[in-house]
Amino acid sequence: MGEISDQFKVKHSLYSDYLNELKVLIEKLLKDSDVKVHSITSRLKSEESLLSKVKKCDDKYSKLDDITDIVGIRIITLYEDEVDIVAKLIEKEFLIDTDNSVDKRASLEPDRFGYMSVHYIVSLKKSRIRLPENKRYKDLKAEIQIRSILQHSWAEIEHDLGYKSQNAIPKEIRRNFSRLSGLLEIADIEFAKIRNQLKKYEINVAKKIKDSPNDVSIDKASLLQFVDNDELAIKLRKEILSRGVKYITNEAFYNEWVFKRLQYCNIFSIGQLKAKLKDKETIMTAFINCFYEDKIDKIKAYYTTPIAIINILCLILVLESKSKEKFEEYVNKTGFVFRTPTARKQYVKKMFDTYDKALGNKI
Repeated sequence: MGEISDQFKVKHSLYSDYLNELKVLIEKLLKDSDVKVHSITSRLKSEESLLSKVKKCDDKYSKLDDITDIVGIRIITLYEDEVDIVAKLIEKEFLIDTDNSVDKRASLEPDRFGYMSVHYIVSLKKSRIRLPENKRYKDLKAEIQIRSILQHSWAEIEHDLGYKSQNAIPKEIRRNFSRLSGLLEIADIEFAKIRNQLKKYEINVAKKIKDSPNDVSIDKASLLQFVDNDELAIKLRKEILSRGVKYITNEAFYNEWVFKRLQYCNIFSIGQLKAKLKDKETIMTAFINCFYEDKIDKIKAYYTTPIAIINILCLILVLESKSKEKFEEYVNKTGFVFRTPTARKQYVKKMFDTYDKALGNKI
């Protein structure tokens, strides 16, 4: 054991560099393959952990190279079916030590509780070892674990409880573990199904908007499709851009307040939204010219987003009531933020002034 400890001290920096190289490589491989994961973590065994492992299996390890998991990478996917996608990528890009690698999901007994990961022991392929910067990593191995985020959550909680073995669990509590394990497994599968359903919906919603807009409820996917493809929406967006405004696309702007504003104005379907835009096209164009002209005078680099036309439509629908009380209620309920009460009053006055000016220009 002392010999292994001495070898580890000599090679510690080499293993540390190898760990960093592997993490960077895996991040690049996932990015190039367009595979999005929750996280990638890495760890280098401490000397204490290493010696503890050797002590437990004294007859198995005679030298440092016999230990295959000194360097460890853990890849956590968002969904359980992505574990296989990442696993295939690892198999393609690395040499796999099949004798020491295991898909613990396959070895999980039906009556066992808990989640298991895919564990690979890998080394760099000859094509990568030939690179000058990688030659020193020849024959070095590493462990790569792949699991879903729910599998990881189970493992972390299980570890915290300190009961990794089924037989170690008190009999009266074992059933609770089994039941919870089943629920998590179902959740893992169902989250993947929901993701697939959403993707299918996003693909089909454009056709639904075209065929029967009144039957399409307003949600993130339908609003994205409408704002990006509707002729009038595009025309009004170009009107904003013509004022010298910089345009940024960011789905984060499709937040709950956009939907609250539409709901406040009793717009619940794409058909209703389309009809309101058509009905208010003239006043919206006039309002845009007045609103952004003043903004550009004060802020040279004013930014807008795809949903700016939705916000402007809702402003006009509330402003045309001519009621400051109603407008203040709208502002209070739909996410407007002001630093001071004075700033709120100034905004309310500014919107009514802009609307009156737009009406004059329209006439």
